[in-house]
Amino acid sequence: MLLKFGIIAGLVVLGCMVFYNEISSVFPNTASVVPGSLQSDVEKLGEEATVFVSDRLSESTTQLENMAGEATGSIVENIQDVQQSVVGQASELNPLNLTQ
Repeated sequence: MLLKFGIIAGLVVLGCMVFYNEISSVFPNTASVVPGSLQSDVEKLGEEATVFVSDRLSESTTQLENMAGEATGSIVENIQDVQQSVVGQASELNPLNLTQ
C-alpha cells in the first residue's frame, strides 16, 4: 500500500516538474499563501473567460447580422423577380382581344 502511494506521489511530482511552465502560466500567483493566490488566479481566469466569451459573442452577432442582411436582400430580389414575372404575364393577357 505504501509502495502504491509512493508511485502515485512520484508520478505527481514528475508531472509537476514536466509541466511546470503550463502550471505557472495557469496559476501565476501561487505562493505560500495558497488561498489568496488561488483566489486571484481564479479571478484572473474568470476575467479572461469573460473577455473571450464577449469577443466570441460580438463576432457571432456580426456574422448573424451579415447573414440576416444577405437573406433579406435575397428575399427582396425574389419578390421583385416574381413581381416582374407577374407584370410581364399580365401584360401579355389581352382580355378584349381587339385585333380581331
